[in-house]
Amino acid sequence: MAARAEVKERLGLGAIEGEALIEPSSLRPLSAHGPAPAAVTVILPVHNAAHLLPEVLARLARNTDLPWRAVLIEDASTNAAVRPLLHRWRDSLPEGQRARVEIIEHEENKGFIASVNEGLQRALGWPDPVLLLNSDAFLPAGWAARLLAPLAAADVASVTPMSNDAELCSVPVICHASALAPGEGDALD
Repeated sequence: MAARAEVKERLGLGAIEGEALIEPSSLRPLSAHGPAPAAVTVILPVHNAAHLLPEVLARLARNTDLPWRAVLIEDASTNAAVRPLLHRWRDSLPEGQRARVEIIEHEENKGFIASVNEGLQRALGWPDPVLLLNSDAFLPAGWAARLLAPLAAADVASVTPMSNDAELCSVPVICHASALAPGEGDALD
């Protein structure tokens, strides 16, 4: 937590006075970007979160509007239910999709960054853009084509979704988590 505070301080984010609202006019409409990529690779580091994973995984399968592959990195969760849950979910997918889900299991906890790096290494050589998905992210319907459309522009290398709890990408107030009631995120989307 000390490192997080220091980074925010150095970026001038440690003491935002009042509310730092995102100006809606600064957001370009989707039509300004062009077509989305043909597919997406999702990297999902997992450590515990068994109570959230069924919904996160169901939304990944149900709401992804592009062909997708997934690399799930189970980072030595202390909750013994996590690994079987991941395998049951993969096994429940249609055969063609099941083959595009890889589960990596760590015997000792390596942490989020090491897990992400392992997923990125695994995705090297695949032509798809890579999305890092947190194990508490509830993807809305049709998210992939909309999120990845800006990558069609030559001057765009990375995109980040807005969230109710994503530091600089938090809405409606930057660097401030906003609680959402069940279903409210989908309604806002």
